[in-house]
Amino acid sequence: MTGSRMTRFVLRLYPAHHRDEVATTLADVLETRGRAGAARELFDTVAYALRQRTRLTSTSTAGAVASLAAPAAAASAIALSVMYLLYAEWRWRYHPDAVNPFVRHFGPFETLGPLVYVFWCLVLVAAGLGYHRAARSLTACAVVTAAAMVPVAAMTGIDRPPLHALGAITILGCIALAAPTDPLRPPPLRGRPLLISTAILFAFASLVVVWNYDRMNPYMTSPLSYRAQMTLGPIGMGVGIVLVLALLFALVVRRPHLPAAAIALGIPWVLFTDGVLNPLDRRTTLAHCAVLLLALAVMAALHSRRRTAASAVEAD
Repeated sequence: MTGSRMTRFVLRLYPAHHRDEVATTLADVLETRGRAGAARELFDTVAYALRQRTRLTSTSTAGAVASLAAPAAAASAIALSVMYLLYAEWRWRYHPDAVNPFVRHFGPFETLGPLVYVFWCLVLVAAGLGYHRAARSLTACAVVTAAAMVPVAAMTGIDRPPLHALGAITILGCIALAAPTDPLRPPPLRGRPLLISTAILFAFASLVVVWNYDRMNPYMTSPLSYRAQMTLGPIGMGVGIVLVLALLFALVVRRPHLPAAAIALGIPWVLFTDGVLNPLDRRTTLAHCAVLLLALAVMAALHSRRRTAASAVEAD
């Protein structure tokens, strides 16, 4: 795609009264910067336009909700990735009867999952070292890789993680990416809070895995499987209890955006928990997610009505 076509494509994303200014900026960028700088500027321009269209800005309600939910979403995705990588993917022992000749494995790992999990581990490292832009870029790479896992597994014949695991991590990554960035505010993925919350969640998951280790199938090569109901079920329900308590706390103290953030985080965790406990009952999973989405829509409508009423009072 040539520079002029790319410029026209980007301009269509902006309102008409902003297009002249954006066109001048893009023309200067294409003339003065190299290909790498121009590509980076075009990506930032498109991302800003999409945020304006979806109202995921630092001054909007949706942006405030995403900013509250992003740290917990990233911590959840990282903790799940490390848990799967250490306990489900890595073969702790070899058993000849556990080898399935009809399933192809990804080197020393059971599935293609480590391709996703390694990006989340790098997100934790980048955020801990203060490279916030790199952390967001790695989060985007993790989301894209997880979304591409199904076709890649079909083309290569190598096994992949189940959809409830990939879907939950992908949605958590999208929530983390939805948080807007503002130079005047702290970044969404700050190092210390992300490290602490990830460590707490991973410690809880590890405790559950160790507690159920004696129930491990002797033919298993790893202490955890993606469909271990006795292990993954309590993890999902434990996080669900914490989210319900956070929702009740937000309603009691009347935090305006915290209830919506707790409900948004509940969607991927419902997908995770229902996928483990009810793997064949997808209608129940969809119904639970639909209820949470409906609750978010009702909250958005009520908030919009309050803002309209407040604006009318100020106008009078």
